[in-house]
Amino acid sequence: IALNRPKAEIEGFDNVIAEASRAMNSALWDSKRARYSPKSTMAAPIAADLSDTPEGDVSGLDCLLPLIAGASAMSDEQSAALLKHLTDPASFWSDFGIRSRSKSVVGYNAGVGPDGAIHFGTTLLFWKALLDRGETEIARRLANNVLAAYHHAVEASPGCPEALNGDSGSGVGRVDYSGDACALVPIYAAYHTVGTVTCGWETSQLVSAYDKVHDTLRVVYRSLNATPLGKSSILCVLGKRNGKYKLSGALDGTFSADADGVLTLSPPTDQAAQQFEIVPAGSAE
Repeated sequence: IALNRPKAEIEGFDNVIAEASRAMNSALWDSKRARYSPKSTMAAPIAADLSDTPEGDVSGLDCLLPLIAGASAMSDEQSAALLKHLTDPASFWSDFGIRSRSKSVVGYNAGVGPDGAIHFGTTLLFWKALLDRGETEIARRLANNVLAAYHHAVEASPGCPEALNGDSGSGVGRVDYSGDACALVPIYAAYHTVGTVTCGWETSQLVSAYDKVHDTLRVVYRSLNATPLGKSSILCVLGKRNGKYKLSGALDGTFSADADGVLTLSPPTDQAAQQFEIVPAGSAE
């Protein structure tokens, strides 16, 4: 609709998404280990060239990737199981980010790219998925962990490290590799750059207009899923740390920003465009 495309064309894409989700759950879900198995569902020999991942291997971070697929892609139980694996310190969760391989398996190596090191692009993917689920405290811890670790790794390195050690947070890989680290820019901005509005994958930010002089913000958004998780969060960075702000529109009432000026909001989810406005509490409307 937003792209002004015919209804039949949009329905075609919706059908492809629904069929992909059905196939993913019927062919790839490992109920015994409560993860997805990243095996190919394509016919050989085409599939043989796509991945080096052994059939049925659920030790890599790719077995949790369906977390970014949206609420309708899996059941609540499946979503909760993946989240539990993601946040387990004995598995993927680290004080420095998310490991590329579970720490609990043979072959785990914290300093090797696909075998346990922390990569920044995948961090962004899962961080936004946490916002979709309303897991804002976990998302904030993940952001703090990886940003602090990268800062220290850069200070200790002659350049920009490609990845981080999954156990120590030290830089690993190439030392002049800033491309993947660009994924940390929106994570940093979501908590530290005034005027920034951040949503998960399930929410489309249509408009964000910040007035620096008056410290006001207008946000227009739309839910992308007819059956959202119901907990999707939007982060808004305002100018007053610990300040109080009055909201009107899709959200109404007075809310308090945190010590960084961040308002963590859970507005109504609706596929129609929604709007809310934020002004400092006590300001003239």
